Amino acid sequence: MTLEYSPADGSTAGQLDIALPPHSSELPALRATITEWLRSNRDDRDVVDGAVLAASEMTHLAMEHGAGEHPVVLHLRRTHSILVIEVTLQYEGDAQDVLAGLEPSTAPMEVQIIEHFADRLVAEASGGAVTMRSTFHY
Repeated sequence: MTLEYSPADGSTAGQLDIALPPHSSELPALRATITEWLRSNRDDRDVVDGAVLAASEMTHLAMEHGAGEHPVVLHLRRTHSILVIEVTLQYEGDAQDVLAGLEPSTAPMEVQIIEHFADRLVAEASGGAVTMRSTFHY
């Protein structure tokens, strides 16, 4: 797992970038890292459990739908009242097939879990990559 933490201006802002191999054995360390980062900001504490679960489920989906051994990339950023979690995966084949697997009406349980905790979930494809983005307001 590769980590990069960048505090932004203001005590409640910042970002965390993570790239990890597409292996489910990486998920426990990922959850611990995100939990620690979110708990470092007292304003985020109300969304920690749901955000960690959503990030884990988004990453698991990326591992399932991603291409081979391409890393899964997470980008978390927070401002004074919003947390955004982006998970990007590389894919082979048709982007519409990947996006269809993430549609709420036909999606696996992971998407339902993410939607339960996040205020918003979107997925979009561009240039051989699919990005899932969930937003939490606190």
